[in-house]
Amino acid sequence: MAKHRLVVLGDSMSQGFMSGAIFATELSYPALIAAEMGLDSTQFRIPNFKEFGGLPVNLEHLLRLLETEYGPDLSRWEVLGAPFHIRSWMDQIEDYWERGGGTEARPQTVYHNLACWGFSVDDAVHLRASHCVAKLEKPSSDDPLNQVPENAFYRTALTVLNPSQDRAFEERTALDCVRALAADGGIENLIVNLGANNALGTITALREPLLTQADILADPVANREKYNLWHPDHFNHFYAELVAGIESVGAQHVFFANIPHVTIAPIARGVGTTPNDRLAADPRYFKFYTRFWITDQDFDPAKHSHLTGENAKAIDQTIDRYNQTIAHHVGLHENWHLVDVNRSLNQLAYRRYREVGLDVPGGRYVFPTGWNEALQAAGLTELTSHYFKLANRQRTHGGIFSLDGVHPTTMGYGLLAHEFIKVMRQAGVEFRTPITGEPRPDPVLIDFARLLKRDTLVHSPPQTLDDVISVAEWLDGWIHLGWILDTIHGINGARH
Repeated sequence: MAKHRLVVLGDSMSQGFMSGAIFATELSYPALIAAEMGLDSTQFRIPNFKEFGGLPVNLEHLLRLLETEYGPDLSRWEVLGAPFHIRSWMDQIEDYWERGGGTEARPQTVYHNLACWGFSVDDAVHLRASHCVAKLEKPSSDDPLNQVPENAFYRTALTVLNPSQDRAFEERTALDCVRALAADGGIENLIVNLGANNALGTITALREPLLTQADILADPVANREKYNLWHPDHFNHFYAELVAGIESVGAQHVFFANIPHVTIAPIARGVGTTPNDRLAADPRYFKFYTRFWITDQDFDPAKHSHLTGENAKAIDQTIDRYNQTIAHHVGLHENWHLVDVNRSLNQLAYRRYREVGLDVPGGRYVFPTGWNEALQAAGLTELTSHYFKLANRQRTHGGIFSLDGVHPTTMGYGLLAHEFIKVMRQAGVEFRTPITGEPRPDPVLIDFARLLKRDTLVHSPPQTLDDVISVAEWLDGWIHLGWILDTIHGINGARH
């Protein structure tokens, strides 16, 4: 039997990014899968980014600090000087990750979870630890007006690729790290979940799609900042490189996730609520998509960043072509398996289908055993794909996506783990009890009641979210929330 039972190549979704930061990596869906397999912290090694709420900016942590200091009343924040508290907190974050303990080397190891937020398909093959070092050698500015840690992506990637910062490993890519594990006793199960970031910059920065050109083939690391959407031919080229690398590893089972339609994520809000606000030719799409805190009444296409419905549909059609590529490669290998994340998210998409009474392809999502029971026992209502919202201190919308509007909550990651576990069991992967190591009978189920206790956003949301639009507007005025979201997810594919 292979020594390494679970290894992961992926992006933010696989690393466990949540509410604007990589923080609780033990709550990522791969870590949840590892726990159900009976693996301990030595058998599934993951990096830790817990200090100061994580990297780059943990929005939930920020709101809780403000609420603890000033209460949930936004007017008191203004009167009592909350902006100065924010500046101080952001300065501490910046100092820690740019010049303090966050820059220190860690004990040399190869992690089993080799995912990193911001990774695109080409990064797994081409981005080396030395690229990260080169970016970080330039002194940071300690800008008093922009205190998001500079080059946060490269700081995270360096920790994943070469935690000890040993020069002997500077030329390692994520795929090279997988090869190192394969050479050290073999890999039983490999998860590959990449590709969303080849399109995500369009929807997070709300800029018209800029398709890659031929120069991306020569040097994707140097040229990616020009573009925010990969031409399907270029995606195919790099996915073929990734596939060749995966073939060379010789894992017993490989589980490929396809790519969800990024326009479903509530970071970009479809403006309007009636059929007249939809594209006549395809009512799944709104006429415009803008920042989630801009109301229907306030939205002005001449003033606010936005995408058109035609833009959104074109992005989704491009992702459909990416998914055809993934399905093609999976179909050529007997021990490779597809996890249809795209279908599951479409089945969960509330505003796209349920809000206007459209039929959901394949029917609405069927939640796993224990999901509804956990919510009912806690006195919570249905979790949806809306952006998070409270009224009278009770959640009325959302709960599947975290505060950055792109990444899941802890409960959302539980659903993702469930989808992988279903396919893994169909492939014959053995799940074991942690103490005895005995095989677990089917069905292998996530304990959602226990998971809900770890999901602070769902079970005890910051009371400031009672007026999420006003809070978001306030934050945008003091810490440039829109710019932070661009920084987190990339502007035209740029790395920050």
